[in-house]
Amino acid sequence: MDVLSKKLLGIAHYRNKEADSAIFYLNEVIERTDNREILLFYRGLSYLEKEDFENAIDAGISENMKNYYIQLGGTCERMGNFEQSIHAYRLAYERSNKKSLIYHLARNYDQYYEDKEIALKHYIKYVSTQDTANRLYYNYSKKRIEQLMTEVHFQQTNTN
Repeated sequence: MDVLSKKLLGIAHYRNKEADSAIFYLNEVIERTDNREILLFYRGLSYLEKEDFENAIDAGISENMKNYYIQLGGTCERMGNFEQSIHAYRLAYERSNKKSLIYHLARNYDQYYEDKEIALKHYIKYVSTQDTANRLYYNYSKKRIEQLMTEVHFQQTNTN
C-alpha cells in the first residue's frame, strides 16, 4: 500500500473512533513523509481518544515546535510584547537547549523587568556557554554584564 493510502486510512480510522488502527497506519507513514505535521496531530488525537494522555502529548508534538516558539518569541519581541516573547523563548529553549535563546531571554528580561538581576543572571549564563559562534551576542552580553553589575550594585546600595 502506498504512503498516501496509509495516510488516508490513518485519518479515516481516527474519524471512525478506531484509535489503535489509526495509530498503526499513522506510525507507518510519519517517518516516510515530508509534511508530517497533520499526521502528528491525528496521531496525538488518536492517543487522546484512548485516554493515553502522556502519549497524546508526546506523539502529537512535532520536532518543529522549537522553531515555532523561536519565531513566536521574535515576533512578540518586535511587537514589544516582552512577557509573551519570554514565554515563547523559554518554551523554545526547553525543546532545543539552543545557547542563543539564553541571550534572547536575557535581552527580553532586561527590557521587561525593572529589577535587572534576572537579566544579569541570564547574560552571565549565556556568556558561560562560550557561544563564540555568535560573537555579536557574546560581546554585547559581556558589556551588558558590566553595566548591570554596576546598576544592581547601586540599586542595592540605595535600598540599604
